[in-house]
Amino acid sequence: MEVNRAESVAVAAVGGVPADVLDMAGRLVVSPNALTLDGQRNVPADLQPGESLATFLERHVPGIRSGAWTVMIGGAMVPQTMWAHTYPKHGQLIACRAVLRKSALQLVALAALTYFSGGIAGGIYGALGGTYVSAAAGMYLSAIQFGVFIAGSVLINKVLGPKIPSVHSQAQKQIYSLSDQRNTSRPYESIPVLWGEMRVTPDLASKSYAWYEGDDQYLSTILLGGINVHSAADLAIGDTPIGNYNDVSIYYNGFPGMPSQDVPLYSNVDAVAGAEFVNGGDWITRTGSAGAGVLQLDIEGQLYDVDNKGNIKPNSVDLTIEARLVGTTAWGTLASSTITNSSTDVLRRTHSFDVAPGQYEVRAKLGVPRWNEGGSADACKFNWVSLKSVQADTTDYSQWGRIGIKIRASGQLSGSLDQVRATYRAKPMPIWRAPNGPRPARAQTVCPTPAPFCFRRCAACG
Repeated sequence: MEVNRAESVAVAAVGGVPADVLDMAGRLVVSPNALTLDGQRNVPADLQPGESLATFLERHVPGIRSGAWTVMIGGAMVPQTMWAHTYPKHGQLIACRAVLRKSALQLVALAALTYFSGGIAGGIYGALGGTYVSAAAGMYLSAIQFGVFIAGSVLINKVLGPKIPSVHSQAQKQIYSLSDQRNTSRPYESIPVLWGEMRVTPDLASKSYAWYEGDDQYLSTILLGGINVHSAADLAIGDTPIGNYNDVSIYYNGFPGMPSQDVPLYSNVDAVAGAEFVNGGDWITRTGSAGAGVLQLDIEGQLYDVDNKGNIKPNSVDLTIEARLVGTTAWGTLASSTITNSSTDVLRRTHSFDVAPGQYEVRAKLGVPRWNEGGSADACKFNWVSLKSVQADTTDYSQWGRIGIKIRASGQLSGSLDQVRATYRAKPMPIWRAPNGPRPARAQTVCPTPAPFCFRRCAACG
């Protein structure tokens, strides 16, 4: 790349005044159009102390890291790999010019081919002296012209056209999701009382919810024990023992007949649906539930770039998340991050934030991806799946017991989770008996199938 005449003139004089007498900072000339001077900017190079060329260009040239630019300092080209290690001096000329990529060259070549192949018939006709040409000869000339155009198009598309991505390069990792749970909560109904041993379908102790860890989705299910439940065993999803599934964690809490474990799952979570992001679009805003102490945003989508050879290349995009208390005006930044990916696999992320208890408005937006040519090959499509509000749960479950289940969505478990069933055993029951005398002796035993008289006897004995 050489400094063209327009760039030289732009540097030599600005507004008719020699540039060397305007300032000693140097100049930055940005030519965003590879073929014309449309949009060219000529500004002072406001270098900061210790600033590298890469940092300077990122401040002044949007999309500079796309690879579609050539950069020169004082007429010498600087490769992109060296930008972070190059430190310009004051007074130097920094020139940035967009370059044609193969897709643009392909269009130019096809236009030129159309123009020149269209004159073949006229050229041959002129070579024949412009004499009368029979209809058959005219057809031959048209066939030659058409043949030249087809052959040229094939050659141009072969050399400059994008290659079709191979099956291997487009292979995606299979993703799985769990969207629902078939156990129910039965709100405002009585808590069941257990006598003996029974195979049951437990009620939900709290609403199920899902989240992402890496690209895997997990589902939280917390089941309620019940009154007089001593222990639980033999859990199954449908008719399949739960131990037959991979990546399932079980936590028993509050059952007097077995060790109690803490349940590391939230038990009071509300969720509202998000929306699809528009690249470089406006904020998407959602309002959470009152009393939220944790806010979680689930994001899902694809991000990659395809080069002219059909290879999958990295792409990146900025994501900004802000929040404010309902009724206030000032937004606070929860996260400002860059999402990067170099495969066609679906990206899934859960962004979690601890906040002071309250009701919050949360908004998020996506920037413009680094590679954004508008073609069907590139992808930057993300959805805000849900906003979850985690609230404090003050319920005392110690009298009933709970079973916490953490399940990873997989090829074994996907879609709607079948009913979870368990075997519940009642607490040991005191039974009166008088084997050898008038005074009854009290003993502790288990009554597996109590008859009605057993209930009456227990009630009578207090």
